[in-house]
Amino acid sequence: MNHIEEKIIIKIQKYDFRTIMRLISYPFHTNVYLCIIYILYINNNIKCNDMIFLLISQIFIYFIKNIIKRERPYINNINIHNYETAYIDRYSLPSGHAFNAFLLFYILKINNKYINFYPYLVLLSRVYLGVHYPSDVIIGSICAKIFYEYL
Repeated sequence: MNHIEEKIIIKIQKYDFRTIMRLISYPFHTNVYLCIIYILYINNNIKCNDMIFLLISQIFIYFIKNIIKRERPYINNINIHNYETAYIDRYSLPSGHAFNAFLLFYILKINNKYINFYPYLVLLSRVYLGVHYPSDVIIGSICAKIFYEYL
């Protein structure tokens, strides 16, 4: 499976979308994400229990990554470039960015056809940047749905 996913990454990295893909991903880096959550809380966009839920989700995703320990695509294949400029940990499964993007959208209950596609752009950006396999971002989004629905 990794071989097919690596071919996909190499193919999409032939196009130069680095800047836009970094901008799409940026709000979902953990430190920035936590600031966004705090701003939403102080502006009454989310409740205290939602904020605690989102903070707990960061611990959840950290533990899952460190149990699975799947290395990032650019580590496993020299033909895949790491276009991410921010600090990232060594492991890729599940994608924390995908998880964060979808979970925040579930909690905010955003219902706007122009904005609802944004989490999917985050998925694409993480694969393009060479830091996730397609399956990492898909599993990250599924984990967000499960976390939201059942916890």
